[in-house]
Amino acid sequence: MNKIKDFLGGALAVLFYVLIIYGEIFGIYHSAKKHTASDVVVSIAIPPWAWWRSIEAWWHDDYAKVDWDKRLANDMQTSIYFINQGTNSEGNKYELNEDIEKFSDKIKKYPKDKLVFLTSGTRYFIEYSNSTSNDFMNSFKKYSETGEFSWMQSDKTQQLEKKLADYNLNEDIQFAKKALEETSKQLKDNLPDNTSLVDLNKIESMKTTMILTMESQQKEYRRIFKSLFNEEL
Repeated sequence: MNKIKDFLGGALAVLFYVLIIYGEIFGIYHSAKKHTASDVVVSIAIPPWAWWRSIEAWWHDDYAKVDWDKRLANDMQTSIYFINQGTNSEGNKYELNEDIEKFSDKIKKYPKDKLVFLTSGTRYFIEYSNSTSNDFMNSFKKYSETGEFSWMQSDKTQQLEKKLADYNLNEDIQFAKKALEETSKQLKDNLPDNTSLVDLNKIESMKTTMILTMESQQKEYRRIFKSLFNEEL
């Protein structure tokens, strides 16, 4: 019986010292990884504080103090920036890819619902961009058939525009619409109403160029979306 008591006493003593060492080492590590430099100093100087940090680590929330409305609004803008820059032929692809990788590493640690928000918003923006391009293409088709050039938003484009209002992208959409309206006005003012006065081969060439541009755009959209969210578009 005494041997059992001695064994248990020894085992408890070893366990106690193991917990003390664990608390000290892991507490300092957690302070360094998740808290401030001053917190690390306190953990080293005051062992009980390190023990506390080793316990607190089990329920530590990295995003407890994050203003998610502000964070997601900024991150949504960043995602759209990357999408748009992917089709910029004059951009530095290496720097862009490096920035995308850093941003992707940051957001992949987000709570699932926050990441879904960014993924969905970016997906809708790409759909919107594709839809506006199709609207513009249809305007050229109508012009070649009727001699009337008029850019109009399709029902699909308008529906996507309404959806994007939930993702803090109103300003981006209004800017894009203004640019398209200005381009449409310039074309309408410069294209003759009588298509017999226009070289239709040039119109067809413009349409072909637009199609090729849209295909290249789609390729970049898919690549950047996959790089950002590790999902297929």
